[in-house]
Amino acid sequence: IEGADKEEWTSVRRELDKTRQTVINTMKELRDDDLSDLVSIGGWLGGTRALASLVADNYSVDASELLHQPDLLDQISARYAKLPSKTKQGAVFGQVTDTLDGLKPLMRVNGDGAVLQESVIQIRKLSSDLTDAVYGK
Repeated sequence: IEGADKEEWTSVRRELDKTRQTVINTMKELRDDDLSDLVSIGGWLGGTRALASLVADNYSVDASELLHQPDLLDQISARYAKLPSKTKQGAVFGQVTDTLDGLKPLMRVNGDGAVLQESVIQIRKLSSDLTDAVYGK
């Protein structure tokens, strides 16, 4: 957050990547791959929500580039799709699928290397709606 306040977007990216890797490593140590995948996906979606809010409130081309994560989103979507159906029981899990699918076109960059401001706002909405559904808001 401190890097975002100073608009040091490269620093923000490094911190988010480091946090994500810490969560993944901890879950792997627990040796529960399904739980690890769910926690990783949830952490990524929560981070995406926070990042999209920061970028939407302080939009710039450089900041928007942080949301350009097509390879990571593909990896997360593939891991989620491989989870057993018993792990994905409940209405919120259908919304996870819809949210991941909805984010894919929004996280693309235009010819200037930017995620469009309208897309950033929609990314924030999709990730916020899912978070609200998870927490029953």
